[in-house]
Amino acid sequence: MKKRIYSKGKNLASKRFVEVKITPQIKQPHQKPNSGCIIPGCMLSIFLGFIIIVILQTFGGQIKKPAIYLYPEQETNINIKLDNKIKLEIDIPKYVQLKGWNVKAYPNGKIVDLQPEYTNCDKLNSTQFGLEYAKSACKNNDYPYVYWDGIQTAKPIPTKNQGWIVDKKDLPDFLAEKLEYVGFNKAEKEEFLRYWTKKLSNNDKYFIYFLQGKDVDDYLPMQVTPKPDSINRFYILAKPVNSTKADLQPQKLDKFKRKGFTLVEWGGSVL
Repeated sequence: MKKRIYSKGKNLASKRFVEVKITPQIKQPHQKPNSGCIIPGCMLSIFLGFIIIVILQTFGGQIKKPAIYLYPEQETNINIKLDNKIKLEIDIPKYVQLKGWNVKAYPNGKIVDLQPEYTNCDKLNSTQFGLEYAKSACKNNDYPYVYWDGIQTAKPIPTKNQGWIVDKKDLPDFLAEKLEYVGFNKAEKEEFLRYWTKKLSNNDKYFIYFLQGKDVDDYLPMQVTPKPDSINRFYILAKPVNSTKADLQPQKLDKFKRKGFTLVEWGGSVL
């Protein structure tokens, strides 16, 4: 499209018309920046992320490092199966679907994996906190405990109105006292303290309570064959807080029983 424009020079003689070409501008619709998201793949990722967040918020988050120690009276082949609503994220040695863990345990606590072909030792990250022992234990097929980490997808973590408010600086002594009271042995106590004092180092105060016995059995069902004579399951639950609750009553803890074939399991969660 052309339009005539009057141009005025320095004098009247310089009057002239100039033709200027004008290109019409068409208003473009608003475009969002390309985020690299491809439909429906992107929507699926968002949906799955949302589901994971809902699970974590509803059911209290991850169950961190349950360690299962086995002390039979004699060398014994043992099978362990977890509830199928537990979503495993770490399992050492490898937990085999429908089979569970099949191990040979000794009175001194040594555990040998009877299905080592399922565990890739080279993929175990010995620099990851909590897994420092794993690659060596796997290659030697000599484990101190059966270890798993995951999420209970069907049940909320049981809550209690009793417990303790503990300052971060007091955690080592507080935990050591509780473990000594309930009956942890030296190896169990050292590993529990090493793991949880570091895990609970991001806040100045924590509300702490423990799950034992039936509370753990209901929340995290586990089937062990043959059945141990003594089962001791002990889980720490810790929630960051900013103040001390004056009327909080301390929780009563049960002592372990170590008679006959004994199983000890500890783990926990940061709420």
